[in-house]
Amino acid sequence: MSTHSRTSTGHLRKAFWEGHSPPFGNSPTRPCAILRSVRWVPPLRPRARLAFLWDLTGALLFGIFSGMVIPFLGVTARRMGASPFLVSLVVAGPAVGLLLAAYWSVVVAGRNPVPYLVWPGVLARSLFLLTPAITHPDAFAVLVLAYHAVNGITTPAYAATVQLLYPQESRGTLLGLVRTGLSCASILGSLLAGPLLERFGPQVVLPAAALFGVAGALAYSRIRPPRLPASPPRPSLREVWHAAWADGRFRWVLVATFAFGFGGWTMAPALPLLLVDVLQARHTQVGILAAISNAASVVGFFLWGRTIDQSSGLTTLRRALVLSPLTPLLYALAPSAWVALMPAAADGFLIAAVELAWMTTTMELAPPHLVVHYAGAYTSLIGVRGILAPLLAGVLLESLGPRPVLLLSAAWMAAAGATAWLRLRP
Repeated sequence: MSTHSRTSTGHLRKAFWEGHSPPFGNSPTRPCAILRSVRWVPPLRPRARLAFLWDLTGALLFGIFSGMVIPFLGVTARRMGASPFLVSLVVAGPAVGLLLAAYWSVVVAGRNPVPYLVWPGVLARSLFLLTPAITHPDAFAVLVLAYHAVNGITTPAYAATVQLLYPQESRGTLLGLVRTGLSCASILGSLLAGPLLERFGPQVVLPAAALFGVAGALAYSRIRPPRLPASPPRPSLREVWHAAWADGRFRWVLVATFAFGFGGWTMAPALPLLLVDVLQARHTQVGILAAISNAASVVGFFLWGRTIDQSSGLTTLRRALVLSPLTPLLYALAPSAWVALMPAAADGFLIAAVELAWMTTTMELAPPHLVVHYAGAYTSLIGVRGILAPLLAGVLLESLGPRPVLLLSAAWMAAAGATAWLRLRP
């Protein structure tokens, strides 16, 4: 990270740490005393520790929600009678919101990002309260797409919030701890949801999960970021893309992660069909697979977060992309749902690296006033590949089935690994 980047953000962090009004109620001492005794939390000023506490609280609640909902969306749609193409649309849902990320990054820039983190999250997760009224797969697909479209607003808002709250020297560790908590909660949610879905169905389980998601979004409303200095005029979307693409090192980050993501989104719609049609997996088995993946993420967030702090986000991203083809290859070769535990674990471990590394790499390479725009450009490309790849996969699944599509996914990820090895040198 450049000297310019480090010094320009220092006054924002200092303002947050040394502000005069407590951000969470009137007595910040007690929670800080609790956190101070936890040795794995890096040394932070009291107000930054409180921000970490609320970030972790929101992540835990969202983790329960996501563990109970996200792993089962494609499987639920398939069991409602969705065609492979409609399953692909359901799986492509996150891309709808991420495609708009560059626009929202411009809106968030120079503003307090917390409201853009809280209220879209509340609205998006509340949509699953409508599940009891939905019995047709088309309507279920619309609900999932609407959720992701609204929830996507929170992505650039969270990146901006993290930049303000966490010091650069311990950001990787703190993000790793938050994501570890989220993954642990997701494990619990997935293990609970599998048997509950078999007994009560999605019309009961998904609305119950939505309550945890709404509570998680509201937890972030307790964060009070520092008062922002006067910001320069907001750039246009064209200027955002030009700035991100003109940065030679970040351009190769975009190219490599686009290939990796295209492979991941190609794999995503193939997995529900592999599990339901080929491996005959039950809801409980799907929940166990999701739990194993999240357990691997817990280990990954801990190890990769420390790797980032000891080396860099760029180095970590490079390593993860080189290893990424293992996941679809192992899925393609799995003869049973229980053997699929291996690629599920590999997926969780490597996704933890990419999730931490892309954000820290963005903060390392981007000028401070353009961090949110680099993040917006990155997440918008997730949207592009997240729409195109599942649609292509949906067409191929109709004629080829899931295993050949998984091999195609591995080829895309191999291209990403080769690009990362050759171009993303520290």
